Amino acid sequence: SVAILVFAAINKLTDGRFSPKWHYYMWLILLIITILPVKIHIDLPQKSIETQEVILDIPQMSQSEVTDVAPPQNIPVPTEKHTINITQCLPFMWAAGFVLMLISRLSGWLILISKVGKCPEIDINMPISSRIRVKKCSFCPSPVLIGIVRPTLVLPDIQLDEIKLKSILAHEMVHFRRGDVMVKWLVMFIKSVHWYNPLVHFAAAKCDEYCEISCDMEAVRDMDRASETAYMMTILSLASGKNYALGTGMSENGKILKRRFAMIKNKKTISRKTRFISLVC
Repeated sequence: SVAILVFAAINKLTDGRFSPKWHYYMWLILLIITILPVKIHIDLPQKSIETQEVILDIPQMSQSEVTDVAPPQNIPVPTEKHTINITQCLPFMWAAGFVLMLISRLSGWLILISKVGKCPEIDINMPISSRIRVKKCSFCPSPVLIGIVRPTLVLPDIQLDEIKLKSILAHEMVHFRRGDVMVKWLVMFIKSVHWYNPLVHFAAAKCDEYCEISCDMEAVRDMDRASETAYMMTILSLASGKNYALGTGMSENGKILKRRFAMIKNKKTISRKTRFISLVC
């Protein structure tokens, strides 16, 4: 949590100086660190207590005196009180939250997969990896890439011209080459482990934001101004604000879209010196 707070402060200085891709992987590294099995041990000073031997002089009793002592009558037996220690309940509370979070995410993904399985597969007549199948679904408002073993590009059931298809492929193929769908699964698992920590969820949101920005920058790297404008218009026309937890898509909320467009318009080449510094950092 401390590392996330520190990097969030540093992020304001590095944003615009280092590439969005660098920020994407830095946030991802921070998230991975949160699940590493690291145990912090603190040695507390212990105060020594001096002990002193005490000898008690107990007088001897004769046999007659012992027999004259009356046995105790109706001595109350102390009852044992059971108290609940909250620290003992914490592991069970964490496990319950972890399982509920996983069930929520996985059930949503299974529902999505079952819906996509009923959609027709189409041929877009454009160069695309043979591993990827393309489907058109009426329930999907914007393009999304799902699946690790069998990647599937899901397109909305609307008329898409050649320019829009090229923009969609330029974006989603960057996600495919980088393995961003697998990263989405990893981040989902980390968020489930730290379901109680808002800072981890903040870091996951920043990681997702820079994932999309860096994908945009890589997609438009060799485009001219006209192609960049067409790319942004495609994103804007397909923006629905709906994201799938375990898939990569072009849709975002208005604030992030505005930032993505600003980054595309003001894209600049990172110098070799800056790249070297970012690698060292």
